[in-house]
Amino acid sequence: MISFIILFLIIVPSGNFMADGWEDFPRIKDVRTDLLEDSETVKLIYVSLTSCVSCAALEKQVLAPLKKSSAYNGEVKFLQISLDSGQSVINFHGKKVSTKEFLKQYNVEFAPTLLFLNHQGQQLNESIKGYYSPDYFSFYVEQGLVDSLKKLQKKSDI
Repeated sequence: MISFIILFLIIVPSGNFMADGWEDFPRIKDVRTDLLEDSETVKLIYVSLTSCVSCAALEKQVLAPLKKSSAYNGEVKFLQISLDSGQSVINFHGKKVSTKEFLKQYNVEFAPTLLFLNHQGQQLNESIKGYYSPDYFSFYVEQGLVDSLKKLQKKSDI
């Protein structure tokens, strides 16, 4: 047990679990401007917690590389919202609410969670909750993006 605690303290010395570069991703402040501005893109909303080890692994192993790749250039907008930031967001009705209150409509209760939304805040695909192996997880995230982009395309063709 003591060796586990020592190993934990060596691996996680600062309490800052954010992966390099992810803190530069925009945080949702006003849903009306952050989501409504572009009807042609999928909004990949990453729900995090400040001291979440699984969140840090997801950021570093999946989200940051996906964001840096040119695979979804201009088709996906990456946004972040933190469950424990203490910040508020402006919802679709122009009302200032807590991030937890805003996320209730998507049944988000823990982090990490990924939401695939359109510009009106409607879910395009089932959310992905939790994080495990990067091998399979990357596949599920990419499949969620592909399926969401197809749904957006179908709606714009109507």
